[in-house]
Amino acid sequence: MSSEKKCDFKSSVLEKKSCSIIVNVEVPKSETDAEYEKVFSEISKEAKLPGFRQGKVPMEKIKENFAGTAKERVIENTIKKTIFGALDEHKFSPIDFPLIEEVSLKEGECLKYRFKAECNPELTVKDYKNVPVK
Repeated sequence: MSSEKKCDFKSSVLEKKSCSIIVNVEVPKSETDAEYEKVFSEISKEAKLPGFRQGKVPMEKIKENFAGTAKERVIENTIKKTIFGALDEHKFSPIDFPLIEEVSLKEGECLKYRFKAECNPELTVKDYKNVPVK
């Protein structure tokens, strides 16, 4: 698969039921800063702006013109790196991709998000051995 390093994060369970879990995740600023650099580098390779050749746009122009796109990619990439680690940390096996409920990433701060995941309920069958079968 990918050779990317694991992303550092903190997670805490807000609510846990037998079939669902709600988790808050906080990713440190250092991780999001590194992801921003990676994303801006990727954007600079494909960016087209008037007066510049493709791939030759100065980084300050890239950051000025593509800040929104970069922020979306940073959020998406960081969540993909951390969400299943948070589920593993809390020993929860979801049946589908978790639902992201809130995301907050402000400049100079860490990324915070909350997600909800559901799993199959645990079933225990009792007293089935003495049931007559016709």
